[in-house]
Amino acid sequence: MSLRHLVRRDDVSDMLLGYVQAAMITSGPWIMTVAAVAAVSLLGLDYADPHEMAVFRSILIYNFAFSLVLSGPILLVATRILANSLYSGTTSSGRGILISTLALVSGVGALTAVPFYGLASDLAPAVRVAAIGNYFVVAGIWVGGVFQVKQRDIQVVTGAFLIGMITAVAASIGLAVKFGMAGLTLGFTAGLAVIEFTLIAHVLRSYPTGPLLPVAWLEQFRTYWHLAVAGLITPAAVWGDKWVMWLSPEGQTFGGLMRQHPLYDSAMFLAFLTMVPAIALFTVFVKTGFLDHYRAFYDSIERHGTLAQIRRHHQRIVDSLLEGGRQLLILQVVVSVSVAVLAPAIIELARLHYVQLSLFRLGTLGAGFHVSFICISILLLYFDLRRPYLWLQLLFAVANAGLTAAFLPLGFAYYGLGYFVASALCFAVSACTLYRSVSRLPYLAFVANNPSVR
Repeated sequence: MSLRHLVRRDDVSDMLLGYVQAAMITSGPWIMTVAAVAAVSLLGLDYADPHEMAVFRSILIYNFAFSLVLSGPILLVATRILANSLYSGTTSSGRGILISTLALVSGVGALTAVPFYGLASDLAPAVRVAAIGNYFVVAGIWVGGVFQVKQRDIQVVTGAFLIGMITAVAASIGLAVKFGMAGLTLGFTAGLAVIEFTLIAHVLRSYPTGPLLPVAWLEQFRTYWHLAVAGLITPAAVWGDKWVMWLSPEGQTFGGLMRQHPLYDSAMFLAFLTMVPAIALFTVFVKTGFLDHYRAFYDSIERHGTLAQIRRHHQRIVDSLLEGGRQLLILQVVVSVSVAVLAPAIIELARLHYVQLSLFRLGTLGAGFHVSFICISILLLYFDLRRPYLWLQLLFAVANAGLTAAFLPLGFAYYGLGYFVASALCFAVSACTLYRSVSRLPYLAFVANNPSVR
């Protein structure tokens, strides 16, 4: 049963199932990855010492972070071109866009991951090879994931991650028994490869045969250069505060050049999980209400509707955003405050240190503003407001890294405050930007975003 039908039924159990499904659609792979890494970290201690486990986690963190940052410009533009093709009803280029995107992302990896692990890291040769392979597989997962755009595609993603992460845990522990850390890394990579090949195979089956390596769509980088730059800045902004903490005097070095701040990272990664309910609610809001009004507004323009009809659909979009924003704000306030109050018990359950209590609380409150900022940013892209989207991502990148660095000399009690203030600031600015833009939506549709009048 579709998400729309579940949440619109009067049955409470069906509505609850709809929200659970939305959570799995948006955050299932993320949650399963965190759970798999945690399981390997706990079970792997019997076959690798704590330092080796720290290096293993560093490899995964670096590969997931930098593969997304470096692939972001390619992925965001490719996603937009794919969306344009689907909207126009021409899907013959789907395969070609996938293959060429994989080629570009792999090329970037060859220029970055290979020199980093092959020449600059202090790892055993077998571990270096496994780490490089892990990077390419993770980058392939990002590519395969963005091409899953239909309802049934999401089910494939969830199933692929479930099977892949189970494989990753079993293979990691199994190979670690004989090959140590190299086996640990290689086994986890094998599980990730199951995910990558499943996603890519599904895309190849979903799109009709077309040119394998089309280059025409690459010319669109000039048109969508805002998205390309934003694709680099957006993930980098999320990691900005972590990078500042990694380079601080309290940061630790693993494997030669890989820096981390374990106390900061573990508390912030745990705080990020509080975003899941809001992301699920936002998904339900977009798929079950907002999109209907959005399509009706632009359909009325394309069909040369009357001014009264256009204004009526415009007002429905405004009302929908106000109602959705109110629900999202209430939910996130409840989640953030509840987690902040229960933080001591959560810290103990997660086996963190009590010294991280204030850091975790600031991270949780910051995550509440951050997820709201993310949702607003997505809505700006729906209205093709690429320039405001780019400037907001740049603001968050500068604020997150800059404020974290500014509060760093004040000591551990202020760790996380930079992320909190940056998230709150960007949420406020983005909310004002969205309000101003949506209130002028007819003007944007007819003039500002209309290529024929430029």
